[in-house]
Formats: sequence, structure tokens, C-alpha cells
Amino acid sequence: MIVPMLKYTFIAWHLEYDKFLNDIRNIGVLDIVEKISDPGSLSKEKIDYFKNAKQVYDFLEKQKISALAEIKETEEDLKRRNVDIEHKNLALKKWPEIYIEDIEPFNKKLTIIRFQYYRDRYGNKDYKKPILNGKEILEKVLKYRDQKDALIQHDLILNKALKAALPWGEFSTQTIQKLKENGVNIRLFISSEKKFDKQWLELYNIEIINTISPYIYFALVTTDDENIELDAEEISIPEETISEVEQKKLERFEEITRIEQELNFIAINYLDEFQNYLFGLEEEIDFSKVLTNTENAVEDQVRIIEGYVPKNETKQLNEYLKQNTVAYFIEKPNPKDRIPIKQKNNKFARLFEPIGELFSLPSYTEMDLTPYFAPFFMMFFGFCLGDVGYGLLILAGATFYKRKTKPNVKSVLSLAQFLGLGTIVFGTLTGTLFGINLLNVESLEILEISCSTANRYLIWHLQLGCFRFYLGWH
Repeated sequence: MIVPMLKYTFIAWHLEYDKFLNDIRNIGVLDIVEKISDPGSLSKEKIDYFKNAKQVYDFLEKQKISALAEIKETEEDLKRRNVDIEHKNLALKKWPEIYIEDIEPFNKKLTIIRFQYYRDRYGNKDYKKPILNGKEILEKVLKYRDQKDALIQHDLILNKALKAALPWGEFSTQTIQKLKENGVNIRLFISSEKKFDKQWLELYNIEIINTISPYIYFALVTTDDENIELDAEEISIPEETISEVEQKKLERFEEITRIEQELNFIAINYLDEFQNYLFGLEEEIDFSKVLTNTENAVEDQVRIIEGYVPKNETKQLNEYLKQNTVAYFIEKPNPKDRIPIKQKNNKFARLFEPIGELFSLPSYTEMDLTPYFAPFFMMFFGFCLGDVGYGLLILAGATFYKRKTKPNVKSVLSLAQFLGLGTIVFGTLTGTLFGINLLNVESLEILEISCSTANRYLIWHLQLGCFRFYLGWH
């Protein structure tokens, strides 16, 4: 049978074209044709806006799943107890990364914010959600995501500052500054354990602050008059103490958590409205303009790509397009188009498809005759060759090579096995072995009963051929 096809039209920018083309070919898109469209006929800004909105919708879909699970967890906690939420611990998010031993303040902050949002919005019957249109939803989501990304980047900077301050422990930057004003300088050094000279402890005012193998962290106290040089790496005094950095991390964590709760609220309450807005954006894109060919290529051209996909194999392609936020349209093929042909037959008929391809494939609107001519081809091949010996040679040779050959050749050898089997059957009926008429062999006179009616089989095959032509005609 001919596999039904769906026609896809993809919109891709020239910068993404090569990778996108390879991806859809690997997925199985057939007969890919490129069209070129002038971005003046289809605003680049409109396409960018649509792609951005589609990406936000996919984001909100995933966000809604996690948000509903979080609300369910909160409701179950409320049912189980009368808990002091100040001491209730919930699972921390993956962001921002926590580089401190005491995560209790973060757990506490997360719990307070979650219960606060549930009490004020989800558990409050009097709360009415604001009315937002699609554009406002999009702007809010983009704003929150930008803010969240900026906070996470700042948190990564804080992680580096915390990592640099941890070996030195807590200290007062104000005290260090006052000592410097009075002519006493504190310098910080890092040295490997092998290079650290213990005589330094006797010669200079050195205090070992920390030892984290294989490094020693120490401070040297000098006056303005002293100029001491040590064979060690001198580092700047951290601008902030551990407690100061940890407090800033906690503040960033609170801001990120509140933004995440806002995104959860939008995903739960506005996803349907935003989906309708997305449909409206699709309708604004004039499909006829997208498919208009232009002879002259221009800078920043939009790549319009058409391809055909078997109707039962669209799932993987749709998932890929969704993940990569590719704008596309789907329609049924026009019978006048040049539609690629893909056949789908049972295991037996599939073996005879290469024979049909030697002549001509059926058009998309025609019937695939492969299942019908397959058995007749096998019978007529056996009838024409009609020799048990040659049939055995074909069957044995195909079986032997099938075990050692490449997978793409095995189907051809399976076809040879069937043709060899047909040759054996009709060779037996006509009593022929390697060209020898077995009826003339005296020791095989017993075969005369079964083989003497070969003329009958000739008549029967003529009748069968007429029936075959009848099927082909209708």
C-alpha cells in the first residue's frame, strides 16, 4: 500500500539552515524543497515574535507541571498538621547552588515564601487573578526570566567570592582598615606545603590561618617600614567576609524563589489564554506570502522549506520542532504536487518491491499492486525455470550467503529463496532435474503418474495468466 503523507512547511533563518536541514533529514523528512522569501513580504519581526512566544508557551507548559506538583505537596502538608512553617523544611531548588554547610536558612526562607503564596493566592477564595492579555503575559514571563537569569549570574559571582573567603574564616574588614591607618599591614599568602619554610615562623610575624592540603594559608603582619618578600603567592584581602557573602546569597535566593512563584502562578492561571494568543499570532502570518517564490536572493533571507512526512511517523518530528521552537505548517498534499512514494507491505510482498521499482512506482493516488503481483511473479518464475536442480541451487546459495552478507542485502537473498522454492515446486510438477526429463529414466518410472500431466499445468498456467491480466486491467 502507499503510505499517506503530510506536507510540512518550515520557516528557518539562514543561520540555522544547515543544522536544521540535517536534523529533519535524519528524522525522515522526504523530498525536501527550499523556497526563498523576501523578509519584506513576511516581517522578520513578526516571525521572531512568534518564535519567541512559542518558546514561552513551551516553557509555561513545563512550568505548570512542576507548579501543580508543588501546590499538591503544600496542600498535603497543610492537611497533615498544624505546623510551624518557620521550621518546616522543603526540598531546595537546584538554583542557586548552595556552597555553605548550613542550608537551614535557605530551607526556612523557601518554606515561608511557598506557604505565603499559597495562603494569599491559591488558598484565598476572595483573591481574583488580574486580567492579562496575551502580550502582557508574554512580557511578564520574559521580564521574570530575565530577572531570574541575572540573579543566578550574580549568585555565581557570590559563589566565587565565598569560595575565596572560606579558607580565611571570619574577619573584620573594618579592623584591618584601622590597623592599616595606624601603620600596621596585614598581608595574606598561599603556599604549598612543600615550599612553606618553617623558619618564616621564627623570622617574621606570621600566623597560619588554615591548612587545606596541599596548601597553607597564612597572614604576615608588617609595619610600613618593613619590606618583606616571601616565596609564596600573595593575594588580596577579600572585600567581604563569609557571613556577608552568605547573607547576600540568601537575599538572592529569596528573590529567585519569589520570581519562581510568580512564574508558577502565570503557568497555572494563564496558559489557556496564552495558547489562544499564540493561535492568533499564527493566523496573522499570511501563509500565501510565506510560500511566494522570489527570483532574487536578498540579505537575511528567510528559508522556507517544504517536505513530506509519512502520516504515521510525525511524532518524532513534531517533538523536535517543539523543542527547537521552529515555526511550521501542516497540510494535506495536493494530488498535483510531486509527492514522494513510500510503500508499506507485509513481509512477503515487501521482498518484491525492488522488482516493481525497476519499472515504475505507482503515483500517490494510485493503488500499490506489489501485494498482487508478488505471488504471480514467484509462480511464473518457477514455471519458466521449472527445474528442481536449479531451484535447489538457488535456494541453497541464497541461504548460505544470507548468513554472511550485510543486512541491506538480506532482503534480496530472501527473495531469491522464495524464487528458488517456486522453481523447485514447478520443477517437481514437470519432472525436470538439471535439464534431465525424469520421465525418461527407467528407474524413476514411478514419477510418471505425477509428472505425465505436465500439459495440464501448462493449460492451468495459461488460465492463471489470463486471470492475472484481468486483475491488472481492473
